[in-house]
Amino acid sequence: MESGDDSGLRSRCQAIPKMPTFPDLDNSLDEECNQQQHQQGNGGNHVSSNGKIEVEHVISKKLQLKRKAEYLKSDLMHQFDSQVNDFMDSLIEESASLESAPVPAVFSPLLSDKERSKLGSFRPPHSQGKLFVSRRFLLDELFEVNHIRTIYHMFIALLILFILSTLVVDVIDEGRLVLHFDLLVYAFGQFPLVVCTWICMFLSVLLVPYTLFHLWSQTQSGSWSHPRLCSLLFGSAFLLYRALGVGLLPTYVVVTNSFPPASCFIIILEQVRLIMKAHSFVRENVPRVLTWAKEKTSPRPVVPQVSQYIYFLFAPTLIYRDKYPRNPVIRWGYVATKLLQVPTSFIF
Repeated sequence: MESGDDSGLRSRCQAIPKMPTFPDLDNSLDEECNQQQHQQGNGGNHVSSNGKIEVEHVISKKLQLKRKAEYLKSDLMHQFDSQVNDFMDSLIEESASLESAPVPAVFSPLLSDKERSKLGSFRPPHSQGKLFVSRRFLLDELFEVNHIRTIYHMFIALLILFILSTLVVDVIDEGRLVLHFDLLVYAFGQFPLVVCTWICMFLSVLLVPYTLFHLWSQTQSGSWSHPRLCSLLFGSAFLLYRALGVGLLPTYVVVTNSFPPASCFIIILEQVRLIMKAHSFVRENVPRVLTWAKEKTSPRPVVPQVSQYIYFLFAPTLIYRDKYPRNPVIRWGYVATKLLQVPTSFIF
């Protein structure tokens, strides 16, 4: 029986597929098989039945697959790193060899004197502030350059490579996909309380500055006897609201509830953004009311509508205008692509 078991064990050890491309793995597997044969020859203390032999065979095969996956992962990363280095070297050499003539073909050409004077005629006076014009996104303009677009695609390929390596390792080790979201759950802890705090901040910035500005504009119509005193009172109330309503109270909520890092950053960044939005709204509209109080060009002061103020609170700018240049059509595919990049960047 011992010789029969020994021949069966040797046949099973020899049935394990050998990989000539991985000599280290083959040597380690041969050593394990030799150790098992030696233990079987000494008395068969560790192998007592065919079922146990099959279990050891499965374990050895699983170890072999795991080592193969780790080796492939390191080999792929090494090859990718070398290809990136070669590409960057060739990119630097090509950029250094470029002549000055083809530069206007890649980037926008310089404006002539006539075009500059024509552009200057569209600029508003100094009293009207900055002028918003419709233009493309800066990254969209950069992605038209082949080199920049190639680097962007390389990062996408690297992300896909990390996803595949994670899937292979999880399937080999655990037999299923293991999703580790513990760090995200901790970083964005107490998220319902964060949402409630943000809603209170947003509603206060929506109602308080607009109401104070609307009431103050009524005091500048001439029916009030002391407009400067009213300006002082409304200005003090606005500053007190910014210090307490948007500055101190959200900070107190964050400190009292011990918000984790990401949740704390949400409240802090929204504090800064909303304070700057409210300041810009008041700063851009107060001169208009003062000009109206001197010239009396209309029966009522020019006060922005609530819809214009709400749009400004969500617009990606810190300078208030009644209207902004917009695209005639909303590109929902472009919006979905950019929105999908946000959770992807958080996960990986």
